Amino acid sequence: AQANSAESRRAKTSHCDSNATESRRSFDNPRTWEHTLLARGSCRGDRSVGSEGSGGDEDEEDVAGALSAGLKPQALLKRALNTKFRNPFSRRSGYLVLDIGSSSVKLAEVAHESTPRLTTLATTPLVATAIQSNVIQDERAVVDAIKLLLDATRAQATEVITAVPGPAVIVKKVVLSAQSAQGIDSAVLAEASHLIPDSLENVNLDYQVIDTIEDGNKIEVLVVAVKRDIINSYTGAIQAAGLDPVLVDVDYFALENMYELNYEHASDSPVALVNIGARYSSINILKNGRSTFTGDVP
Repeated sequence: AQANSAESRRAKTSHCDSNATESRRSFDNPRTWEHTLLARGSCRGDRSVGSEGSGGDEDEEDVAGALSAGLKPQALLKRALNTKFRNPFSRRSGYLVLDIGSSSVKLAEVAHESTPRLTTLATTPLVATAIQSNVIQDERAVVDAIKLLLDATRAQATEVITAVPGPAVIVKKVVLSAQSAQGIDSAVLAEASHLIPDSLENVNLDYQVIDTIEDGNKIEVLVVAVKRDIINSYTGAIQAAGLDPVLVDVDYFALENMYELNYEHASDSPVALVNIGARYSSINILKNGRSTFTGDVP
């Protein structure tokens, strides 16, 4: 449900097709961007923002045409940021949400109707040694926990949305010159090489354009990076349980999506979202509908 917020503006660390072979290929490729357009929403080419229906196709084609027509940066960004995109889950009957924590595994099954509807919710304890340093060390324990939940709930969906813990993720905001989506890809990759204290071959990267500044001449971009070993430990356990991981989020932003999906907040005053966990509590502070601070408290 977290991935389907109508106003989702979060960067996802990884996304892949429903085909299992393609899924593994995408998770293993740290430079698979799949960004074709700028948008205020999920940062993949098949973004989860906007309403269903034929309008999304026309909007995407309009922005693609604008890119090729070489519009001025200000006009291009204004057009792109107001575009509605197809929901990647709109044609799926349901999916699973897995929260693999340090002390338990939580499973929810969501039916995708006019709005996401929770149909199943269950949790089971997890041994304390299963996850160490944000990496799944005991895959068998996690797989057994997932299978136990599947048997107990008789969940039917096989496609999974999950999230990696915030402490495992590097989140940075950078300012770039306004440019085409292809140019942003290259610029973010160049910036990431200076921001991330590791080889880019060892991380998964993603980004999201979150604002325009200086009269549209500059853009503010949220860049997210996570080590491949961490991503692979989660997706590997999910696949070993016989499921298909299709989207990996960051817990900070999953919490934000969940808030936006369930609550309206018209005030300009800041909102603090706090998720109290077994080992740490994650915090995401929103102002004017955007994340301004993310952090953790042990």
